[in-house]
Amino acid sequence: MDPESEILVKISKEDAGAISLTRVLQQRVSVRDLVQQVVAVTGKDEGRVTAILQRGSFVKGLSRLRWQGFAAEGAVKACLQRIPDPWPLRPFRLEEIASLQILGSREEIALPMALLQRRRWFQRSSFLDALRTVLPPQPPAYVRYDYEARADIFAVDLPAHAAQALRQAARLLRDSAIRKVVRESPAHGLRFVLPRSTHHR
Repeated sequence: MDPESEILVKISKEDAGAISLTRVLQQRVSVRDLVQQVVAVTGKDEGRVTAILQRGSFVKGLSRLRWQGFAAEGAVKACLQRIPDPWPLRPFRLEEIASLQILGSREEIALPMALLQRRRWFQRSSFLDALRTVLPPQPPAYVRYDYEARADIFAVDLPAHAAQALRQAARLLRDSAIRKVVRESPAHGLRFVLPRSTHHR
């Protein structure tokens, strides 16, 4: 089957381990898009992906996807060749991040790049500017490639003084609700999401 061939996929919600019959959505998707959804959970495991397509059933989060199973060894191989591999040697560049996650003991706060760059009225610096001074000298470490986000993930631990500086920098955020959450967060680390764009590997 060709990677661009379309198949009918039925999507139902999982409820406490059982399939909910209250609502079933039907959607036509290409084999390539279906492979991408499976890889987001399995990784680039050709054997597992091929077996799932043949089985015709797959659980992703709270949703169960079902379709008429089919043999797709060649299509799977072609699709996987176009999906990036992890890139542990990718250099970390703060200006390339799509979002920042503040890791705390009780919650993870996700901040998009647009929010980090935005300045409050009468402020010369943004939260992103302050972040450059908060980060430890050692650059964040590469963690993994996120197949669902199609991005490389980097992370760094924050010492106590850096976490305190981060909370103080919350005053630079324009959104008052997010400003309060960041200011009160017991941050112990940061996670960065760097999309894999077309000019990257």
